[in-house]
Amino acid sequence: MDFSRTLTRVLFTAFTLSTTPALAAIYDSQWALENTGQHNCSFRGTRCTDGIAGDDIKYKLVTQKYGDCSNVVVAVLDTGADLRHPDIASNLLLGKNFVGGVGSDDPSDDNLHGTHVTGIIAGNGDESAGVVGVCHKAKVLPVKVGSAEGTLSDSDILEGINYAVSHGARVVNGSFGGPESNAVVKAAIAKAKNTLFIFAAGNGDEQGIGYSIDEQPSYPASYNLANIVAVAATDSDDKLGSFSNFGAKRVHIAAPGVNIVSALPLKPTAEMTQYGIPTSSGPLDGTSMATPYVTGAVAMLLSANPSLSASAAKSRLLKSVDKLASLKGKVQSGGRLNLAKLMGVSR
Repeated sequence: MDFSRTLTRVLFTAFTLSTTPALAAIYDSQWALENTGQHNCSFRGTRCTDGIAGDDIKYKLVTQKYGDCSNVVVAVLDTGADLRHPDIASNLLLGKNFVGGVGSDDPSDDNLHGTHVTGIIAGNGDESAGVVGVCHKAKVLPVKVGSAEGTLSDSDILEGINYAVSHGARVVNGSFGGPESNAVVKAAIAKAKNTLFIFAAGNGDEQGIGYSIDEQPSYPASYNLANIVAVAATDSDDKLGSFSNFGAKRVHIAAPGVNIVSALPLKPTAEMTQYGIPTSSGPLDGTSMATPYVTGAVAMLLSANPSLSASAAKSRLLKSVDKLASLKGKVQSGGRLNLAKLMGVSR
C-alpha cells in the first residue's frame, strides 16, 4: 500500500523579508523559548498577538546545564535539511534520501520544511546571533522522505523509519500525517520499542480549522502505540492554535506552534519563491513546528538519562507539563511542554 500524504504544515505564515528578524535578534523573536510578551504576526500582518510573559517552554532555566544532547541520535523524517546552513550544519550526521525509492546519500532540503524543523531541535545559535534550538549540540540524522512539493509516500516513510532505527535513533521526529492507516508502517513503529516517535497531530480541515483526531484519525499520530507521542500546537497566549488538531485520547501534549522562527534554506526553493518566504530564517505555523520542540525536549531528557526507556521517557514528559485550562479535554496530559519541569530544574 503506497499513497501520498501531505506534510502537516502551514506555509502561508512566513514573514516577508522586511519583517524577518535580523540575525542578531533571532533569539528575541523565539517566544517559545522565552516569552517576554513579544508582538508577533503572520506574514500578512494578521493573527497578531502580544504574548504573555512566561507562556513558554522554560528553556532559559535549563540551557546552560543541558544544552548538549550529542550523545543521543535524533532522526528527522522530513524534506531533508540545508546541509550548509551555519545554524544547523555542525549538528547534522550523514543522512539519506529515500524520496521515490532513490536511496541516495544526499538528504538536502529542496522544500524548506525539514530545515525549519531541524532548527527548532538543534539550532546552534545563542542569544546574540543565529537560530537557537532546544539542543545547542546534537546528533541529528536527516532522513529525507518528503518531496520538494511536500508530499510523502508510505513506502518512503517505511524506508525512513527502518533506516533511522537501524542507525541508532532514540527519538524520531515526524511532522507529517494523513487520513489513511497503514499496517506495515504501524508495525515498524511498534517494533522499535526503545525509540520514541514524536508525531504532529495535524493542521485541521480544508478551511484550516482544527478537529479531534479521536474522531477523525490522522496517521501516524493516531496509532495507539506506547512509543508514540502526538503533539498539538499552542500560541504565545497559551491557547490552542485555531488550526491545531486535538484529541483527549490520541493527542498527548501541546507545544508552541504559532509564528515559530527557525532556520530556512540559504537558497530559495521553488516553494519559498512561490510564497515569498525569506532565506536563512523566518517564522512558520503548524503542529509541524510544535512537534520538534517536544522532540528536542525528549532528546535532552534521554541525553541526561541514557538508560531511560522510551515508555519511561514518555511518562515523564506527560507528567511534567504546565496544565492549562485551554487544553483541558483537548490533549491527554492537559498541558503544554515545560522543559524545566521535565529536566527537574527549578528556579
